[in-house]
Amino acid sequence: LARTLEMHLARCATFLAAARPGHAFALPPWSQIRAAAGPPADRLFEARQRLFGGGAPEVIFWRDSAGWCPFCEITWLVLEEMEVPYEVKTVPLRRYMLEGETKDAEYTRLVGPEGVVPGVQFRAASGFGPAVQSVERICDELRRRYPERYPAGSDAVRARACEGKASVFGRLRVARRSYEACAGAQSSALVALQPLASALADLDGMLAEGGPWLDGPRPSVADLMLLPFLERTEAAVPYFFGEDALERAGVPFGRAAAYLRHATRRHAAFAALRSDATTLARTNL
Repeated sequence: LARTLEMHLARCATFLAAARPGHAFALPPWSQIRAAAGPPADRLFEARQRLFGGGAPEVIFWRDSAGWCPFCEITWLVLEEMEVPYEVKTVPLRRYMLEGETKDAEYTRLVGPEGVVPGVQFRAASGFGPAVQSVERICDELRRRYPERYPAGSDAVRARACEGKASVFGRLRVARRSYEACAGAQSSALVALQPLASALADLDGMLAEGGPWLDGPRPSVADLMLLPFLERTEAAVPYFFGEDALERAGVPFGRAAAYLRHATRRHAAFAALRSDATTLARTNL
């Protein structure tokens, strides 16, 4: 980054010197630029605390240590959107634990030996309380505690997008298990993508009604719950079934792809947490 900035400044100096003959343009020394810029901020993935101007964390957010879990990503996006001051603690998923590695004993004491993430502890009268698990319960608790910050959106959109088994989110979860069970099968096994096609047809209809977000000018919890699953659909289905599998299976993904691109450009936290397609497909999480 420093080298890139230095190159851009040098180009600007050359341009200005050429544009105004006879006028010298001197670059400040790099030490002066560095002092004015200050130390670089932690990348979101590396940050151990996000205080948003607050004095202390109000929640402890337990996530998987690699940042690959989609349910952890949903929780992360909601915390970022709400700007609730939080501290991050991590545990490995069993899927990628190294030999001899164990789950954090502090977390397994809270939730049991499986140590399933995400988990969120809320500040209590003394210390932090028990861990709340599952994105639905975490979101419910965040809404109860911070109603003015919670990006609820409208009841109608939320119900269609992410509440209950019949919602787009509920069916994407089922669809994902269906096509992951067939991952690596012959491309003729596109029947496994039928549940996905049904869920995405409904989402396509919602996106056709407006946009760029599902429910107004700002992202709501409906967007934040769907984006990580759409990101993984875009990566995993072509990886396992072929580049044109979504098209051949009749899965309407054009608007969803544009929606993902918009979120990447316009939502800083989602852009920071997005992974590359190969990692998402090969980890298949």
